[in-house]
Amino acid sequence: MTVRHPECWIIEVSSETDAGILGRGVYHTDDRRANSHVTLFGDRQAALGEAVDVARASGHTFSVAEMTHDHEHEVPVAPGKPRRELLVEHDPTKQVSDAFMSRGFVYGAPVDIRNGVEHWTLLTHNDRQTIRTALDEVRDLEAATVELVGISEVDSRAGVGTLPLSRLSSGQREMFQLARRRGYYSHPKEATAADLAAELDVTTSTVHEHLHKAEGKLLDLS
Repeated sequence: MTVRHPECWIIEVSSETDAGILGRGVYHTDDRRANSHVTLFGDRQAALGEAVDVARASGHTFSVAEMTHDHEHEVPVAPGKPRRELLVEHDPTKQVSDAFMSRGFVYGAPVDIRNGVEHWTLLTHNDRQTIRTALDEVRDLEAATVELVGISEVDSRAGVGTLPLSRLSSGQREMFQLARRRGYYSHPKEATAADLAAELDVTTSTVHEHLHKAEGKLLDLS
């Protein structure tokens, strides 16, 4: 699926520079701020520097920090290509991720952004008509251009017991199982991150962090 939407810092960066971007997750701190972990990659280090400059100059970001930890074993970028890891604090209202997640979708892979276009792989239990209705809602809500490239079905006979929960830390497993029991992944949602946070006496950012990490581990079945 390809997505284009206005007033997004990550679209600005990919439109104005030669850098490619992999979006690895959005973590909300509150209703006004969110943190995104992204990987910049390209053929030239100079292009990555330009991308960092554009991100910092964007009117939709608050701070841009470079990270030194190497995620090369986790991120699908060709070996030898220059890369930089960023943690970007930004305005969450200019992202479309919440619009997808609140309609029963989860990340199936990092979001690949190039030349002003986001390439999404999403997973959902919804049927095809519900998917198309949800995408229409996202288009209207976010003033976004969403083009559905294709829909692939998975074997519905594989029950929840086949999920490799052993991959999760105890905290991630507890959070993920509670979220499923409370209907966090239902459409429409039966519980919010705030509900889960209140039940476990943690912050909503902790809920988002644990769930994003759990989803990433469960979806990486290689």
